[in-house]
Amino acid sequence: MDKILLALMCGVMVFYWLTESSDWVLPVGLGVATLTRSGWVILSFGLMLGGLEMYLAATRFENKRDRQEQEAEVFLQRLAQLLQTHGTLSLALQDLGYRDHATGREPNPEHILSGLFHRWNVAVVGMVASASLAVAKHGGGLGPVVEQAAKKISRDRERRFQRQLDEAAKRTTMVVLALAPYGVMGALREMVPSMYAVLTTRIIGEVAVLLVGLVSGGVLVILALYVRKDGVSR
Repeated sequence: MDKILLALMCGVMVFYWLTESSDWVLPVGLGVATLTRSGWVILSFGLMLGGLEMYLAATRFENKRDRQEQEAEVFLQRLAQLLQTHGTLSLALQDLGYRDHATGREPNPEHILSGLFHRWNVAVVGMVASASLAVAKHGGGLGPVVEQAAKKISRDRERRFQRQLDEAAKRTTMVVLALAPYGVMGALREMVPSMYAVLTTRIIGEVAVLLVGLVSGGVLVILALYVRKDGVSR
C-alpha cells in the first residue's frame, strides 16, 4: 500500500512538473500528508485535495468568464455609441481599432463580429453577429440591436452577481466542511494519540478515513461542476 501510494505521488509530481501546471494544491498537500505516515490518511487526503483542486480551477474559469462578459459588454456599449455617430458598422469598427492590418482596408464587419463571438463565447455577441448579416442582406438599422444586447449583458451580470453573493456563504461552508475532518484528525493526532491510532491501525478506522475522503472529495467535485456549468452558460 505505502509503495503504491509513493509511486502515485511521484507520478503526480512528475506530471505537474512536465505540464508546467500552476496548480500545486494536490502534490504539495500529498507531501504534507506523508508526515502522518498512514497510507489511508494520505489516500483520503488526496481524494479531498483532488476535489479541492477541481473547485479552485472552476472558480478561476468562472472569473475568466466574468472578465470576458465584461469585455463584451464594454465593446457593445461603445459600438452602439459609434453606430449613432458614424452610421455604418464598418466605420464604427474601424474607430474601435478593427481593420485589416495586412491591407489597411476596411474590415469585414460580419467576420469581425463572428470572431469576437468565438473569442468571448457570449451569446448576445453571436446574436449581434447574426443581426449584422441580416442587416447587410436586407437593410435596416443595427444600432437598436446592439443597444439591447449591451443592456441584456448588464442585466444578466447584475442578476448573476447577486446570486453569487447569495451563494458565497454556502460555497464557503461546503469547502470548510470538506476540510474540517482533516483538522479534527490533526487535533486527535496531537491531543488524543490513542483515538487517532484507532483511525490508522484498525480496519473500521481505515474505512472511516477512506469514506471521509470520498465524501469530501465528492462534495467538492459536485460544487466544481456546478460552478463550471454556471461559467459556461453566458
